[in-house]
Amino acid sequence: MDHHEGKAAQMLSRTNVSTLKRQLLRLKEDLVRIRARAPNGLVVGPLRDRIREVESQIAKADRERHRSEGAEDNTDPVIGSPVQATTGHFRPRRR
Repeated sequence: MDHHEGKAAQMLSRTNVSTLKRQLLRLKEDLVRIRARAPNGLVVGPLRDRIREVESQIAKADRERHRSEGAEDNTDPVIGSPVQATTGHFRPRRR
């Protein structure tokens, strides 16, 4: 996979996560409305199950995103440790 395909896949996963978060928000609002009308209704159980399922999908997508972000160029291949910026540590040289 080249660089552009990786970026495209990353953008798709971000939109997927944002879609899931919007869906989760809508489901929680629906649950509040349904429980206000009928606290022990037949729809409450399956709706709670769907909310848990969407939350687990979001958590999985976040873990995948953090894993992929952690693998991107933040380690030095020679040393094997994280590369840190030094611009804040040293004053600029004067000429």
